[in-house]
Amino acid sequence: MIAAAPVARNHRVLIIDDNRAIQDDFRKILSDQDPVRAAEARLFGTPAAVSFQMDFAGQGQEGLHLVEQALAAGSPYSMAFVDVRMPPGWDGIETTRRIWEVDPDLQIVICTAYSDYSWDELGDVLGQPDRLLILKKPFDTIEVVQLAHALTDKWRLLQESKRTVATLEQAVAERTAELASSNGTLRLEIKQRGVIEAMLRETQEKLEERYRFLAEAMPQMVWTATWIILTSAGTTTPVCRSSKPGIGAGRRCCTRRICRTASRAGPSPSPRAATTRTNIASSVPRTGCIDGNWGAPFPCATIRG
Repeated sequence: MIAAAPVARNHRVLIIDDNRAIQDDFRKILSDQDPVRAAEARLFGTPAAVSFQMDFAGQGQEGLHLVEQALAAGSPYSMAFVDVRMPPGWDGIETTRRIWEVDPDLQIVICTAYSDYSWDELGDVLGQPDRLLILKKPFDTIEVVQLAHALTDKWRLLQESKRTVATLEQAVAERTAELASSNGTLRLEIKQRGVIEAMLRETQEKLEERYRFLAEAMPQMVWTATWIILTSAGTTTPVCRSSKPGIGAGRRCCTRRICRTASRAGPSPSPRAATTRTNIASSVPRTGCIDGNWGAPFPCATIRG
């Protein structure tokens, strides 16, 4: 599982209030500069209280400017306490709306002693955000401390979740690119394989055609070679007997097999005679031997003498 790097705790807090006394109260509550408490923490080994880093603004416009500066410097605020009534400038609701336009992650606590806005009216202006809380004046010290701790930690968790989502989106994009590349490679291989298969089929068809031709021509080639051997030796003469007119004992036949072989005594033929006999098969008309077992018509020659 992909996990984003943890976000460091951010204890930067912005106080927007036109009352100097209220600003001092926040400073005392959140700074924890009491030397006695610090000494007790060191003596008894208890965790020291968290000291928040605070900036102060007397008007909404000044607070917005501080938020923009913090964002530009890369050290944003995690939360802000905003007073509702700050004449003559923006009130707290308008200030909050303007701040969220530039920093929507900022957690804001609206501090008010009056019922200037109902919750429904706040929803109409600011929506129904989970980044907004209401703190009634006069507020208790523990309420301020609890809100500061809870909202700064909430801001940290929000940043971690956003970073995790960004990391996952990047991983998904990279994996998608890898799969697209692999898919393209597979398609190319399939295309190449199709071309190779077509070439193999074509080659196979050509070979089958050649084998078919050789199978049909082989018997005639074997008989021609046999005829050459027999006629060159002059010891036997293939004789055909047929009932057809013009084909009889006096004619020589070339078939797949010798229909009948008759011994013929006499002197060995001369080289010229052997040559003549060798060319018989290609120089005589096509008749055939019918009296044999095969009966396929092949060239015949008349026996002379």
